[in-house]
Amino acid sequence: MPLNPEILYLTSGISRCAFLVVFLATVISQPDERCLRHWLAALAASAAGSLCMTLSPSYPIAPFPLSLITTTLFFSSLSLSWSGLRIFYQRRVDIRMLALITIAPGILLMALLWLNASQILQLAMTFFVTAVMTALAVVEILRPPHQRILSQYVVAMAFSIYFVALLIPFIMLITGMMSMEMMVSGQAAIMADQVLCILIYFGFIAMSSERSSMTLKRLSETDQLTGLANRRAVQGVLKKRETHRHTGEVSSVIIIDLDHFKSVNDRLGHDAGDAVLKQFAQHLVAITRKQDMAVRWGGEEFLILLPDTTLEEAAIMAERLRRRVERAPFSLEPQTLKVTISLGVAATQADTSHFESVLQNADEALYRAKHEGRNRVCRHDAPSIPIPLPIRA
Repeated sequence: MPLNPEILYLTSGISRCAFLVVFLATVISQPDERCLRHWLAALAASAAGSLCMTLSPSYPIAPFPLSLITTTLFFSSLSLSWSGLRIFYQRRVDIRMLALITIAPGILLMALLWLNASQILQLAMTFFVTAVMTALAVVEILRPPHQRILSQYVVAMAFSIYFVALLIPFIMLITGMMSMEMMVSGQAAIMADQVLCILIYFGFIAMSSERSSMTLKRLSETDQLTGLANRRAVQGVLKKRETHRHTGEVSSVIIIDLDHFKSVNDRLGHDAGDAVLKQFAQHLVAITRKQDMAVRWGGEEFLILLPDTTLEEAAIMAERLRRRVERAPFSLEPQTLKVTISLGVAATQADTSHFESVLQNADEALYRAKHEGRNRVCRHDAPSIPIPLPIRA
C-alpha cells in the first residue's frame, strides 16, 4: 500500500533530526575537527528542509515562499557538505564562494519566476544545479589527498548515486519524458534519499574517526622531537617487507651516532642538545630517498633502512651524509657548533629474520668507526672509508 508523501517527508525529517544527536555527540568529542561542525550544520539544514516539505505534500510543486525556503535549506546542506569536505582535506574554503553557492539556487528560482518560466523548467533547473553540487562533493573526495581513507569512498558512492538520481529527472523533464505529476508521486525517490542520507552522514563520521585512528597510529610511530620514525614504526615496515619481499633483493642498514653528543648536553644544556638532534634529523631527511626510512633509534643514535640497496651504495650515501654534517654549522643561538658523526653500514638479503643480525653487523661497524677516531664510515667486513685530507693551497 503506497505511503502518503507527507508521512515520508516527515519520517525523513525525523531521521535526520536523530542523526543530529549522533553528530552533536561526535562534534563535542572532537572539538578541533572544524569539518564536523560544517557537516553538523549541513545535516541541520537538510532536516529543516525535509520538515518544510511536510507543509506541502505536493512538493516540488509548492507555493513560492515555501519552495524558496526549502530549496535554500537543501542547497545550504549541500554547500556545507562541500565546505566540510574541503576542510577535512585541509583545503582552503572561501567564505564568499560558500555564500554564493548557498544563495545561487534561490536567486535562480526567483529569476525564473520573474521571467514567468514554466514549473517544469524551474524544477529541471533545480535538479541540474543540485546535481552540479553533488558532483563537486565527489570531486573533492576523489582528488588525490595525502592519505587514502576507505570510508570516503562510501560517501563518494552515495553522492555519485545522488548525482545520477538528479541528472536523470533533469534530462527527462527537459525532454518531456517526465511530467510534474510523476515527480510528486515519486515515493521510491524519497525512500532512496533517506538511505543515501544515512550513508553520507554516517560516512562523514566514519571518515573523521578513521583519520583520527590513522593520526594516533602515526603519532605512536613518530619520534616527537625530530619527527622521524621510531622503533615501533620499524617493526611495522619489517612486517610489510616480510610479506612483499623478493628473492635475491639486497637491503642495507646505516647506523649513525653523533660524536661527543654527551658533552653538548653537559656544556650547553639539554635544549641545545635537542636543537642539534632536530637539525641533524633535517640533514637525514634531505639525503634519504622516497623508499628509504630514517629512524631515531634512541638518544643520539639514528638508523636508515635502505631497501634494494647494496652495501657499496649504502656506504656512498653514508659518506655523503658524513660530509654534509661535517661541513654544515649547527645553529645554536647566539653561536654555531661543529658536529661530526660516525656511521656503520651493513647489508643483508631481504628476510626479516636477518634484521637483527644485519643490525648487529652495522653496530659492530659503527663501534669500529668510533674506535678508529670517529667522524668516519665503516662497512661491515670492509675497511673504513678514509677521511679526505684538506687540499693545501
